[in-house]
Amino acid sequence: MTKQASGTLKNEAQVIGFIDKTPSQPDISLNPPNSSTTTVVDPDPTITKSIDRKFAFKDDVLNYELVISNTKKAGLLVNGKVTDQLPDEVAYETGSTVIIDQNGVIHEGAQNDKYWNERNFSLSGLTLKEGETITIQYQVKVIEAVFEKPIINYAKITGTSNEGKDSKNYEKDAEAEFELVPSPGKLAATKEVYSLTEDGSLDSTINNGNVQVNDTIAYQISVANTGDRATEVKNVHLQDQLPKGLTYVPNSLELTIGDTVTALKDEDTINIEKQAIDALVGTLKGGEIATLTFKVTVTKEASGEITNIATSKGNVITEPTDPKLPEEDKPQNLLRHMIQTAFKIMCLQNQRSTKKWAVM
Repeated sequence: MTKQASGTLKNEAQVIGFIDKTPSQPDISLNPPNSSTTTVVDPDPTITKSIDRKFAFKDDVLNYELVISNTKKAGLLVNGKVTDQLPDEVAYETGSTVIIDQNGVIHEGAQNDKYWNERNFSLSGLTLKEGETITIQYQVKVIEAVFEKPIINYAKITGTSNEGKDSKNYEKDAEAEFELVPSPGKLAATKEVYSLTEDGSLDSTINNGNVQVNDTIAYQISVANTGDRATEVKNVHLQDQLPKGLTYVPNSLELTIGDTVTALKDEDTINIEKQAIDALVGTLKGGEIATLTFKVTVTKEASGEITNIATSKGNVITEPTDPKLPEEDKPQNLLRHMIQTAFKIMCLQNQRSTKKWAVM
Protein backbone atom coordinates (compact mmCIF):
# COMPACT_ATOMS: atom_id res chain seq x y z
CA MET A 1 0.00 0.00 0.00
CA THR A 2 1.46 3.42 -0.94
CA LYS A 3 1.26 6.74 0.78
CA GLN A 4 -1.33 7.88 -1.79
CA ALA A 5 -3.90 5.43 -0.35
CA SER A 6 -6.59 6.88 1.85
CA GLY A 7 -10.18 6.13 2.76
CA THR A 8 -11.84 2.83 1.50
CA LEU A 9 -10.13 0.96 -1.32
CA LYS A 10 -12.26 -1.04 -3.95
CA ASN A 11 -10.85 -3.64 -6.43
CA GLU A 12 -12.79 -5.42 -9.35
CA ALA A 13 -11.60 -8.40 -11.46
CA GLN A 14 -12.94 -9.96 -14.79
CA VAL A 15 -12.36 -13.45 -16.25
CA ILE A 16 -12.43 -13.89 -20.07
CA GLY A 17 -12.25 -17.33 -21.79
CA PHE A 18 -13.67 -19.68 -24.60
CA ILE A 19 -15.15 -23.19 -24.85
CA ASP A 20 -13.67 -25.02 -27.84
CA LYS A 21 -15.92 -26.76 -30.35
CA THR A 22 -15.66 -30.46 -30.86
CA PRO A 23 -14.49 -30.89 -34.50
CA SER A 24 -17.43 -31.13 -37.00
CA GLN A 25 -19.99 -30.77 -34.15
CA PRO A 26 -22.16 -27.79 -33.16
CA ASP A 27 -21.40 -25.64 -30.15
CA ILE A 28 -22.07 -27.27 -26.81
CA SER A 29 -24.70 -25.44 -24.85
CA LEU A 30 -23.82 -24.53 -21.31
CA ASN A 31 -27.49 -24.59 -20.40
CA PRO A 32 -29.12 -27.78 -21.92
CA PRO A 33 -32.92 -28.09 -21.57
CA ASN A 34 -34.23 -30.09 -18.69
CA SER A 35 -37.01 -31.91 -20.73
CA SER A 36 -36.62 -34.87 -23.23
CA THR A 37 -38.83 -36.03 -26.25
CA THR A 38 -39.62 -39.71 -27.17
CA THR A 39 -40.58 -40.49 -30.82
CA VAL A 40 -43.30 -43.18 -31.29
CA VAL A 41 -43.11 -45.12 -34.58
CA ASP A 42 -46.42 -46.37 -35.97
CA PRO A 43 -46.81 -49.94 -37.25
CA ASP A 44 -47.30 -50.35 -41.00
CA PRO A 45 -49.09 -53.65 -41.73
CA THR A 46 -49.45 -54.96 -45.30
CA ILE A 47 -51.38 -57.87 -46.79
CA THR A 48 -51.29 -59.48 -50.23
CA LYS A 49 -53.41 -62.31 -51.62
CA SER A 50 -52.77 -64.51 -54.65
CA ILE A 51 -54.15 -67.56 -56.48
CA ASP A 52 -52.05 -70.04 -58.40
CA ARG A 53 -54.04 -69.50 -61.62
CA LYS A 54 -56.22 -66.90 -63.30
CA PHE A 55 -58.61 -69.32 -65.03
CA ALA A 56 -60.20 -72.52 -63.79
CA PHE A 57 -62.68 -75.29 -64.59
CA LYS A 58 -65.51 -76.34 -62.30
CA ASP A 59 -64.23 -78.97 -59.79
CA ASP A 60 -60.66 -77.66 -60.03
CA VAL A 61 -58.71 -77.23 -56.77
CA LEU A 62 -57.05 -73.81 -56.38
CA ASN A 63 -54.20 -72.74 -54.09
CA TYR A 64 -54.60 -69.45 -52.22
CA GLU A 65 -51.83 -67.60 -50.34
CA LEU A 66 -51.96 -64.70 -47.89
CA VAL A 67 -48.78 -62.82 -46.92
CA ILE A 68 -49.09 -60.51 -43.89
CA SER A 69 -46.15 -58.26 -42.95
CA ASN A 70 -45.17 -55.34 -40.75
CA THR A 71 -42.90 -53.06 -42.76
CA LYS A 72 -39.23 -52.72 -41.74
CA LYS A 73 -38.49 -49.84 -39.35
CA ALA A 74 -42.18 -49.68 -38.43
CA GLY A 75 -43.53 -49.82 -34.91
CA LEU A 76 -44.92 -52.86 -33.13
CA LEU A 77 -48.31 -54.17 -34.29
CA VAL A 78 -50.41 -55.84 -31.60
CA ASN A 79 -53.89 -57.36 -31.47
CA GLY A 80 -53.44 -58.42 -35.10
CA LYS A 81 -56.35 -60.28 -36.73
CA VAL A 82 -56.47 -61.87 -40.20
CA THR A 83 -59.88 -62.57 -41.74
CA ASP A 84 -60.79 -64.10 -45.08
CA GLN A 85 -64.26 -64.83 -46.48
CA LEU A 86 -64.62 -67.26 -49.37
CA PRO A 87 -67.06 -66.52 -52.21
CA ASP A 88 -70.06 -68.81 -52.75
CA GLU A 89 -68.52 -70.45 -55.84
CA VAL A 90 -65.75 -72.22 -53.91
CA ALA A 91 -65.51 -74.43 -50.82
CA TYR A 92 -62.61 -74.86 -48.38
CA GLU A 93 -60.65 -78.12 -48.69
CA THR A 94 -60.51 -79.59 -45.18
CA GLY A 95 -57.02 -79.97 -43.73
CA SER A 96 -55.30 -77.88 -46.41
CA THR A 97 -54.31 -74.81 -44.33
CA VAL A 98 -50.59 -74.18 -43.79
CA ILE A 99 -49.34 -71.32 -41.57
CA ILE A 100 -45.70 -70.17 -41.65
CA ASP A 101 -45.12 -68.01 -38.57
CA GLN A 102 -42.73 -65.10 -37.86
CA ASN A 103 -39.89 -67.51 -37.07
CA GLY A 104 -40.34 -69.58 -40.22
CA VAL A 105 -41.95 -72.48 -38.34
CA ILE A 106 -44.47 -74.36 -40.47
CA HIS A 107 -47.81 -75.30 -38.88
CA GLU A 108 -49.95 -77.63 -40.98
CA GLY A 109 -52.59 -80.32 -40.78
CA ALA A 110 -56.10 -80.62 -39.40
CA GLN A 111 -55.18 -78.52 -36.35
CA ASN A 112 -55.47 -75.40 -38.52
CA ASP A 113 -59.09 -76.13 -39.39
CA LYS A 114 -60.01 -74.54 -36.06
CA TYR A 115 -59.46 -71.15 -37.73
CA TRP A 116 -62.28 -71.90 -40.19
CA ASN A 117 -66.01 -71.55 -39.69
CA GLU A 118 -67.52 -72.83 -42.93
CA ARG A 119 -66.42 -70.16 -45.47
CA ASN A 120 -64.84 -67.79 -42.96
CA PHE A 121 -61.20 -67.80 -41.82
CA SER A 122 -60.13 -65.89 -38.68
CA LEU A 123 -56.72 -65.84 -36.96
CA SER A 124 -56.40 -63.37 -34.06
CA GLY A 125 -53.93 -62.39 -31.32
CA LEU A 126 -51.05 -61.65 -33.68
CA THR A 127 -48.05 -59.55 -32.68
CA LEU A 128 -45.75 -58.43 -35.47
CA LYS A 129 -42.45 -56.66 -34.92
CA GLU A 130 -40.97 -54.54 -37.68
CA GLY A 131 -39.99 -56.65 -40.68
CA GLU A 132 -41.85 -59.79 -39.52
CA THR A 133 -44.06 -61.80 -41.89
CA ILE A 134 -46.70 -64.50 -41.56
CA THR A 135 -47.81 -66.62 -44.56
CA ILE A 136 -51.12 -68.48 -44.74
CA GLN A 137 -51.83 -71.01 -47.50
CA TYR A 138 -54.95 -73.07 -48.17
CA GLN A 139 -56.91 -74.79 -50.94
CA VAL A 140 -60.44 -74.43 -52.26
CA LYS A 141 -62.53 -76.41 -54.74
CA VAL A 142 -64.67 -74.74 -57.40
CA ILE A 143 -68.22 -75.97 -56.79
CA GLU A 144 -70.42 -73.65 -58.88
CA ALA A 145 -70.33 -72.64 -62.52
CA VAL A 146 -70.55 -68.86 -62.92
CA PHE A 147 -69.24 -67.51 -66.21
CA GLU A 148 -70.57 -63.97 -66.42
CA LYS A 149 -68.30 -62.39 -63.78
CA PRO A 150 -64.90 -62.85 -62.07
CA ILE A 151 -64.92 -64.74 -58.78
CA ILE A 152 -63.36 -62.41 -56.19
CA ASN A 153 -62.06 -63.24 -52.71
CA TYR A 154 -61.37 -60.58 -50.03
CA ALA A 155 -59.03 -60.74 -47.02
CA LYS A 156 -58.12 -58.24 -44.25
CA ILE A 157 -55.51 -57.57 -41.55
CA THR A 158 -56.41 -55.36 -38.57
CA GLY A 159 -54.40 -54.39 -35.48
CA THR A 160 -53.37 -51.64 -33.07
CA SER A 161 -50.20 -49.73 -32.22
CA ASN A 162 -50.15 -50.49 -28.48
CA GLU A 163 -52.27 -51.56 -25.55
CA GLY A 164 -52.70 -48.06 -24.03
CA LYS A 165 -55.36 -45.41 -24.25
CA ASP A 166 -53.52 -43.71 -27.10
CA SER A 167 -53.65 -46.86 -29.25
CA LYS A 168 -54.33 -46.40 -32.98
CA ASN A 169 -56.26 -48.83 -35.16
CA TYR A 170 -54.88 -50.12 -38.46
CA GLU A 171 -56.60 -51.99 -41.30
CA LYS A 172 -55.42 -53.17 -44.72
CA ASP A 173 -57.35 -55.13 -47.38
CA ALA A 174 -56.37 -57.45 -50.21
CA GLU A 175 -58.24 -59.30 -52.92
CA ALA A 176 -57.62 -61.96 -55.54
CA GLU A 177 -59.79 -63.17 -58.40
CA PHE A 178 -60.04 -65.87 -61.03
CA GLU A 179 -62.36 -66.53 -63.93
CA LEU A 180 -64.30 -69.74 -64.46
CA VAL A 181 -64.26 -71.11 -68.02
CA PRO A 182 -66.29 -74.02 -69.44
CA SER A 183 -64.86 -77.48 -68.87
CA PRO A 184 -64.39 -80.05 -71.66
CA GLY A 185 -67.71 -81.55 -72.69
CA LYS A 186 -68.51 -85.00 -74.09
CA LEU A 187 -70.14 -85.88 -77.40
CA ALA A 188 -72.66 -88.68 -77.97
CA ALA A 189 -74.53 -89.19 -81.22
CA THR A 190 -77.47 -91.26 -82.47
CA LYS A 191 -78.89 -92.07 -85.88
CA GLU A 192 -82.25 -93.74 -86.46
CA VAL A 193 -84.77 -94.60 -89.19
CA TYR A 194 -88.28 -93.14 -89.30
CA SER A 195 -91.14 -93.60 -91.69
CA LEU A 196 -92.73 -90.49 -93.16
CA THR A 197 -96.33 -89.43 -93.35
CA GLU A 198 -97.94 -88.49 -96.65
CA ASP A 199 -96.97 -84.86 -96.14
CA GLY A 200 -93.33 -85.80 -95.65
CA SER A 201 -93.07 -85.31 -91.88
CA LEU A 202 -91.58 -87.94 -89.57
CA ASP A 203 -93.78 -90.84 -88.51
CA SER A 204 -92.49 -93.88 -86.60
CA THR A 205 -89.07 -95.50 -86.35
CA ILE A 206 -88.21 -98.41 -88.60
CA ASN A 207 -84.60 -99.08 -87.65
CA ASN A 208 -83.11 -101.89 -89.74
CA GLY A 209 -86.29 -101.92 -91.83
CA ASN A 210 -86.80 -102.50 -95.57
CA VAL A 211 -87.12 -99.83 -98.25
CA GLN A 212 -87.64 -99.96 -102.01
CA VAL A 213 -86.05 -98.32 -105.00
CA ASN A 214 -87.56 -94.88 -105.70
CA ASP A 215 -88.59 -94.47 -102.06
CA THR A 216 -87.88 -91.14 -100.42
CA ILE A 217 -86.30 -91.59 -97.02
CA ALA A 218 -84.94 -89.16 -94.44
CA TYR A 219 -81.88 -89.31 -92.23
CA GLN A 220 -81.86 -87.73 -88.82
CA ILE A 221 -78.61 -87.48 -86.85
CA SER A 222 -78.50 -86.13 -83.28
CA VAL A 223 -75.48 -85.09 -81.28
CA ALA A 224 -75.48 -84.11 -77.60
CA ASN A 225 -73.03 -82.68 -75.12
CA THR A 226 -73.58 -85.10 -72.26
CA GLY A 227 -71.42 -83.15 -69.81
CA ASP A 228 -72.93 -80.99 -67.06
CA ARG A 229 -73.90 -77.36 -67.59
CA ALA A 230 -70.37 -76.16 -66.81
CA THR A 231 -69.01 -77.83 -69.98
CA GLU A 232 -68.98 -77.05 -73.68
CA VAL A 233 -67.81 -78.49 -76.98
CA LYS A 234 -66.87 -75.97 -79.66
CA ASN A 235 -66.88 -76.11 -83.44
CA VAL A 236 -69.25 -79.11 -83.51
CA HIS A 237 -69.90 -80.63 -86.95
CA LEU A 238 -72.27 -83.35 -88.16
CA GLN A 239 -70.95 -85.13 -91.22
CA ASP A 240 -72.39 -87.83 -93.45
CA GLN A 241 -71.02 -89.38 -96.62
CA LEU A 242 -74.00 -90.79 -98.52
CA PRO A 243 -73.39 -94.30 -99.86
CA LYS A 244 -74.00 -95.45 -103.43
CA GLY A 245 -77.70 -95.89 -104.13
CA LEU A 246 -78.85 -92.80 -102.26
CA THR A 247 -79.31 -89.29 -103.68
CA TYR A 248 -79.78 -86.19 -101.58
CA VAL A 249 -83.11 -84.37 -101.92
CA PRO A 250 -82.28 -80.67 -102.50
CA ASN A 251 -83.19 -78.11 -99.83
CA SER A 252 -84.16 -80.72 -97.26
CA LEU A 253 -81.48 -79.98 -94.65
CA GLU A 254 -82.73 -78.75 -91.27
CA LEU A 255 -80.79 -78.19 -88.05
CA THR A 256 -82.64 -78.15 -84.72
CA ILE A 257 -81.05 -76.91 -81.48
CA GLY A 258 -83.50 -76.70 -78.59
CA ASP A 259 -86.65 -75.06 -79.93
CA THR A 260 -84.89 -73.39 -82.85
CA VAL A 261 -85.18 -74.96 -86.31
CA THR A 262 -82.93 -73.59 -89.05
CA ALA A 263 -83.12 -74.45 -92.74
CA LEU A 264 -79.52 -74.92 -93.92
CA LYS A 265 -78.36 -73.76 -97.32
CA ASP A 266 -77.24 -76.56 -99.61
CA GLU A 267 -74.29 -74.53 -100.90
CA ASP A 268 -72.95 -74.17 -97.34
CA THR A 269 -73.57 -77.72 -96.20
CA ILE A 270 -73.31 -80.35 -98.91
CA ASN A 271 -71.00 -81.18 -101.77
CA ILE A 272 -73.63 -82.39 -104.24
CA GLU A 273 -71.14 -84.04 -106.56
CA LYS A 274 -69.52 -86.05 -103.78
CA GLN A 275 -72.79 -86.43 -101.82
CA ALA A 276 -70.87 -85.34 -98.70
CA ILE A 277 -72.71 -83.45 -95.96
CA ASP A 278 -70.88 -81.28 -93.43
CA ALA A 279 -73.22 -79.28 -91.20
CA LEU A 280 -71.73 -76.77 -88.75
CA VAL A 281 -73.55 -76.92 -85.42
CA GLY A 282 -71.29 -74.52 -83.52
CA THR A 283 -70.91 -74.65 -79.73
CA LEU A 284 -72.87 -77.12 -77.61
CA LYS A 285 -73.12 -76.37 -73.91
CA GLY A 286 -73.68 -79.12 -71.38
CA GLY A 287 -77.08 -80.76 -71.90
CA GLU A 288 -77.70 -79.26 -75.34
CA ILE A 289 -78.71 -81.42 -78.31
CA ALA A 290 -78.46 -80.66 -82.03
CA THR A 291 -80.38 -82.66 -84.64
CA LEU A 292 -79.72 -82.68 -88.37
CA THR A 293 -82.53 -83.91 -90.65
CA PHE A 294 -82.35 -84.41 -94.40
CA LYS A 295 -83.97 -86.57 -97.09
CA VAL A 296 -82.61 -88.87 -99.75
CA THR A 297 -84.06 -90.90 -102.58
CA VAL A 298 -83.23 -94.59 -103.11
CA THR A 299 -81.86 -95.06 -106.67
CA LYS A 300 -81.64 -98.13 -108.88
CA GLU A 301 -77.96 -98.54 -107.96
CA ALA A 302 -79.09 -99.59 -104.48
CA SER A 303 -79.11 -103.28 -103.69
CA GLY A 304 -78.80 -105.61 -100.74
CA GLU A 305 -78.01 -103.88 -97.46
CA ILE A 306 -76.97 -100.23 -97.46
CA THR A 307 -74.84 -99.08 -94.53
CA ASN A 308 -74.46 -95.41 -93.75
CA ILE A 309 -71.91 -94.01 -91.30
CA ALA A 310 -72.24 -90.52 -89.88
CA THR A 311 -69.72 -88.66 -87.75
CA SER A 312 -70.02 -86.01 -85.07
CA LYS A 313 -66.93 -84.08 -84.05
CA GLY A 314 -65.95 -81.04 -82.04
CA ASN A 315 -63.16 -79.40 -80.06
CA VAL A 316 -62.74 -79.13 -76.30
CA ILE A 317 -60.30 -76.93 -74.38
CA THR A 318 -58.05 -79.18 -72.27
CA GLU A 319 -56.64 -76.54 -69.90
CA PRO A 320 -58.25 -73.45 -68.34
CA THR A 321 -57.32 -70.67 -70.73
CA ASP A 322 -58.13 -67.01 -71.28
CA PRO A 323 -61.30 -67.08 -73.42
CA LYS A 324 -60.10 -63.95 -75.22
CA LEU A 325 -57.22 -65.84 -76.82
CA PRO A 326 -57.60 -66.90 -80.47
CA GLU A 327 -58.92 -70.46 -80.74
CA GLU A 328 -55.73 -71.68 -82.42
CA ASP A 329 -53.70 -70.59 -79.39
CA LYS A 330 -55.73 -72.65 -76.89
CA PRO A 331 -54.73 -76.20 -75.89
CA GLN A 332 -57.49 -78.44 -77.23
CA ASN A 333 -58.44 -81.94 -78.30
CA LEU A 334 -60.67 -83.17 -81.11
CA LEU A 335 -63.65 -85.30 -80.10
CA ARG A 336 -65.05 -87.66 -82.71
CA HIS A 337 -68.04 -89.97 -82.49
CA MET A 338 -69.15 -92.27 -85.33
CA ILE A 339 -72.61 -93.80 -85.66
CA GLN A 340 -73.91 -96.30 -88.21
CA THR A 341 -77.31 -97.31 -89.59
CA ALA A 342 -78.25 -100.00 -92.07
CA PHE A 343 -81.35 -100.94 -94.01
CA LYS A 344 -82.18 -103.50 -96.71
CA ILE A 345 -83.27 -102.76 -100.27
CA MET A 346 -86.12 -104.88 -101.55
CA CYS A 347 -85.76 -106.07 -105.16
CA LEU A 348 -88.64 -104.01 -106.60
CA GLN A 349 -86.65 -101.82 -108.96
CA ASN A 350 -89.42 -101.63 -111.54
CA GLN A 351 -92.03 -100.44 -109.07
CA ARG A 352 -92.54 -97.19 -107.16
CA SER A 353 -93.37 -97.70 -103.55
CA THR A 354 -96.30 -95.79 -102.12
CA LYS A 355 -94.51 -95.51 -98.77
CA LYS A 356 -91.90 -93.11 -97.59
CA TRP A 357 -89.29 -93.92 -94.93
CA ALA A 358 -86.98 -91.93 -92.75
CA VAL A 359 -83.50 -92.90 -91.59
CA MET A 360 -82.07 -91.10 -88.52
